[in-house]
Amino acid sequence: MIFLIKIDYVTIVLIISAFQEFNYHRAGRWMDDHVVFTFQAVVLYLATIFSIQYWMKGREPFKLQIPVATWNFSIALVSGVCAWSMTPEFIDSVFHKGFNASLCSTREEVFSGNNGLALFVLLFARLPEFIDTLFIVLRKQPLLFIHYYHHAFTLCFTWFTYSSAFPSARHAIYVNALIHTVMYSYYLLTTLRIRPPPIVARCITIGQIVQFIYILYALVHLTAISFVNGEPCQINAKSLALTWFMDLSYLFHRAGRWMDDHVTFTFQAVMLYLMTVFSLKHWMSNREPFKLQLPVAVWNFAIALLS
Repeated sequence: MIFLIKIDYVTIVLIISAFQEFNYHRAGRWMDDHVVFTFQAVVLYLATIFSIQYWMKGREPFKLQIPVATWNFSIALVSGVCAWSMTPEFIDSVFHKGFNASLCSTREEVFSGNNGLALFVLLFARLPEFIDTLFIVLRKQPLLFIHYYHHAFTLCFTWFTYSSAFPSARHAIYVNALIHTVMYSYYLLTTLRIRPPPIVARCITIGQIVQFIYILYALVHLTAISFVNGEPCQINAKSLALTWFMDLSYLFHRAGRWMDDHVTFTFQAVMLYLMTVFSLKHWMSNREPFKLQLPVAVWNFAIALLS
């Protein structure tokens, strides 16, 4: 029955405890058997967070310093260990076998052994990562749509596509593990009231932007190889289409949030620009024009270089 929420804990323990004998095919069957479970989990997740958010109205926020610190430490530790385990294979596939091979023809390397186990653990961890949102609503922090949408969609997508075993997944999962290691370590410090220099937060934000650009580039490259050039590639059209949908939806929501955050600034900038232009035009009406050969040359070079 679809309303009966059931998860096979015994098999998942056996899969994760296998270490070097990690069996990808068994793990893939487990993921396939629990696709319906992911949708059930998402429904329960959304119902829980919005119920708690409603219940918290008129109540003081919980502090939860120790639970949140423990949680941040756990996520940083798991992400760091998995990223460390995946690093040798990632370097070998990208720098020795080549970028195209890392996207299209190295399935066995990424989904087997310690690397396969680390990747599986990171994808399984999408489920307990729902706890992130519980801490947000219990502490009455702003709950953004992109936050719970990202958690819900990523769980369903990764478990649904896992058994198709496309090697390009290594890029998104490995880079995300690196970012999570740094990000949750930073959260741990701030939860313990240790304030790193402001540049650390800016570097994390830059890292997240670079991560997204890199993944988008890899996705464009993969699409060009497989469907434009027609070269053989270990990915099916369904998984690729879902990946595009997921990444573009994240881009749309993040861009929308950025616009909302900066709409006042852009209006102010436009007004200042117009005032400056017309003021200078009036001031120059009875003056000789400036030559500005060198500044204009430098400006044109800079724009050409950036473009």
